[in-house]
Amino acid sequence: MHCAVVGLQNEGHSNKEAGPVLWSPFEILNGRIVDSDVKPTYRIIGTDVTSYKTVYNYSCTLYGLYVEGKGSKKEKAKEDAATEMIRQILNEQNAKTLPNQFKPFNEQEINDLQALLKTKQNYTEFLEETTKEDIPLPLKIKSNVRRT
Repeated sequence: MHCAVVGLQNEGHSNKEAGPVLWSPFEILNGRIVDSDVKPTYRIIGTDVTSYKTVYNYSCTLYGLYVEGKGSKKEKAKEDAATEMIRQILNEQNAKTLPNQFKPFNEQEINDLQALLKTKQNYTEFLEETTKEDIPLPLKIKSNVRRT
């Protein structure tokens, strides 16, 4: 699942083309940082491996804030971590504790973000969405023994 938000204003990007603008969680997050030379740090912190699925775990740190994300691919896990950092920034903004290294979201941007934040799934939901074809089913073994 690739998440994108329509219409978020992001400084440094011109909106001359007609139609909606799609921003990835990475672009949204980078657009909140006052110093354009500073970027979030993403690190792989582990993998959960089962017989049918690998789940990557990434952390994202930025100005003392720390979050984690999960995904079935490394890029999806990083994207999830970026989404979680956006959620953390919103929480800090709502609590009026947002560090001044971040640009606050305005009301319209917060409304635009709701679609992105609603698509975020927790780990249990992530596993439940796995299709049955991905899960190996027990083999039925027929016996060759004839009963008399």
